[in-house]
Amino acid sequence: EIANFVHEALEKRMDRPFSQVLSEILLFPFFGYYYFEKVLKIEDGKVWWKKWAPRIPTAHYRWEMKDGKPGVTQQLPYSPYKDGQYGNTQPEIPMEKLVLFTYQQEGDNYDGYPILRTAWRSYYTKDILYRIQAIRAERGSGILIVGLPDGHNDTDMADAEEMCRNFKSVEQTFIIKPNKEWEIELMTAGIADKTTDISDSIKHHNEMIAMNILGQFIVLGTGGGGGSYALSKDQSDFFTLGLREITKQTSAVIDKQAIEEIVNLNYGKREKYPTHVFEQIGQIDFGEMATTLSTLVAGGIVDVDDNIKIWARKAFGLPELTPEEIEAK
Repeated sequence: EIANFVHEALEKRMDRPFSQVLSEILLFPFFGYYYFEKVLKIEDGKVWWKKWAPRIPTAHYRWEMKDGKPGVTQQLPYSPYKDGQYGNTQPEIPMEKLVLFTYQQEGDNYDGYPILRTAWRSYYTKDILYRIQAIRAERGSGILIVGLPDGHNDTDMADAEEMCRNFKSVEQTFIIKPNKEWEIELMTAGIADKTTDISDSIKHHNEMIAMNILGQFIVLGTGGGGGSYALSKDQSDFFTLGLREITKQTSAVIDKQAIEEIVNLNYGKREKYPTHVFEQIGQIDFGEMATTLSTLVAGGIVDVDDNIKIWARKAFGLPELTPEEIEAK
């Protein structure tokens, strides 16, 4: 009964679908933290969540209220106008009203550690390399050299500088040579042949960014080389394990900071509480699972009882059986 109540509170009674709330929850590894304010309502004689109102990290100011009590203080970009008056630009939220998700929290530091922080250097460097490539393509992959004639004046120098600044490989690229005494040439030696070097550097930094989140398997084969299936599977398994840890942490916070409170408000304190659980993440190798299960049964390690039959049908996505149906058979 209590589990059904919690499921209804999460999936049906809130203003926004829980799937949309979850998409915001799972931003916490990228910001380092993300929190929601629990807003309650009373319906049908029970206390429900009206919404988990997102309080985005960009509006966060500090991890305590003005009186020093546990909570958060926000810094809003403007003062909301309501009921004929301006509101508070620094609202406070007590800690007990929050559902707070922190990635790699250390002690009482709720800022956490953004998962992409260590990828910043590669991202920054790659951005510069892309700009160099674009500038090189725009300026004809070379350096424009202008030789001024003897006796040139300040006006000639200014014209030459403007000519060099405006030289680009665009639709109407041309240079008007004032007279035969001016020397104009495009130096490309030692420049155009370095394009490959930049591309290799960009590829390297792409790999470093992917490796930062254990996603290096997504760049296998993108550089013209190959990558074995076994290597890809091994690397993607590490990635899946990382995702599972994030989901475990997410569920633990929902259980402790949200579900226990809503159950206590409606049913009083309990010895056991319903828990929020994610489905299995990652693809199942059904062939490998079937072989392993057969080996375990043949070795007498696992008995093919009713529980195993029910589990196996569910794991393989087959029509499920209930204990009553098995007994009837």
